[in-house]
Amino acid sequence: ITVDHVVDAQLIDVNGKLLNRASMGEDLFWAIRGGGGGSFGVILSWKLNLVEVPKILTVFKVNKTLEQGGTNVLYKWQLVST
Repeated sequence: ITVDHVVDAQLIDVNGKLLNRASMGEDLFWAIRGGGGGSFGVILSWKLNLVEVPKILTVFKVNKTLEQGGTNVLYKWQLVST
């Protein structure tokens, strides 16, 4: 997930102040990455840590509801794929 690889961000808060990771503090940095509901300002830029994409990817679709054991199928796939 992309938000797990965010290393910095620039935003303008509700008071018009330009903030980056150092000046916004860890609580706001956590919140803008999806850790809290609400509007905290306008994101101007993100700095991301890029990761290498494997040459082979597996994609599949499971048509099961929770009642049909969809969660169990996903859990088993995670055991196999790691």
